[in-house]
Amino acid sequence: MKTRRVLFLARKEYDYLEASLVEGLVSAGYCVEGFWASNYVERVVSPTDASPQYEFVFVTGQSIEYFNSTFPWNRHAKVVYVDGRDSPRLDWRGIRYCSFYLKRELLRFPLKPRNLMQVSFGIEQRYYEVGSLGKEWSEREIDLFCSMSKSTNPMRPLYLKLVEKISNEKSLRLFSESTGERAYDKSNPGPIATPKYRSALAQSKIALSIFGAGQDCARFWEILASGALLISENPTLSGMNLPKGGEEALYFKNRRQLSQHLMWVLSHPERARDIAKAGERWGRENATTFKVAERMLNAMKKTQPRKNTFLSLGFFRVWIILYNLRADIYSFHGRWIRPLRF
Repeated sequence: MKTRRVLFLARKEYDYLEASLVEGLVSAGYCVEGFWASNYVERVVSPTDASPQYEFVFVTGQSIEYFNSTFPWNRHAKVVYVDGRDSPRLDWRGIRYCSFYLKRELLRFPLKPRNLMQVSFGIEQRYYEVGSLGKEWSEREIDLFCSMSKSTNPMRPLYLKLVEKISNEKSLRLFSESTGERAYDKSNPGPIATPKYRSALAQSKIALSIFGAGQDCARFWEILASGALLISENPTLSGMNLPKGGEEALYFKNRRQLSQHLMWVLSHPERARDIAKAGERWGRENATTFKVAERMLNAMKKTQPRKNTFLSLGFFRVWIILYNLRADIYSFHGRWIRPLRF
């Protein structure tokens, strides 16, 4: 029986970051318990059964109300706030009440609280099943994969229109069925079924990752696992461990650069194949759920957050107000200004 235990107070609904962190913690040798998230914790317990021998207690925005001084485990474990939202905004409660704040979408900003840490998605083991479906890169049947939900970001339809134009001109086999967030969005009529989506990705040579509701999307990581060549919008996340541009992936800032990348790939198929293989290898070595959890645990062991004093709480409040103002400007520009300049 595992002696290293953590309590993970997550939602019952699927959340990519939360699920990948749980898988990574399990791979790192922890027994992960939870109150109600029976879809991905190892063991479901009730609040009265929770004992104080936890090394960490992970909470989210939806579950932080369950974290209070009445539970005995509160006084014996470091509390970690997990924020996987598709938004760079910060939640004051994570800084105020928790030992560590793990943030998926974090912008570059002068200084930062020492307990605020960036953590990325991890490639879950199930995504490597996609790669097992694929053929050798040169034998794949789909030239370009650009399947996504078109409603989450106004830039996506614009880039898709450009990709369709290039595909028609160069006679590329394009796969661009709308995902509608696939299995997660029942309101969008006719989204592509997840098995078909995964099979198509595994048969693609090139795949595009374009920002969705936030700075990142699951497709970035799915592509790396599938063995397709990742061509992504230039990442803006702060502190991310990412594949190296030009060697393990290709990044673009605008439509001119995207067009140049596609033309280069068509002219240099062998080099493109090598980058795709290097990207897949990078994902296995750096971006599995175990690797993400390992980096997170090591960072938390090295960092001892200061106790919140009246002065430090005042600093945090001012800092978060300024940071969230920066986050709102970033989001407004990305969603409303950039499409006008496309």
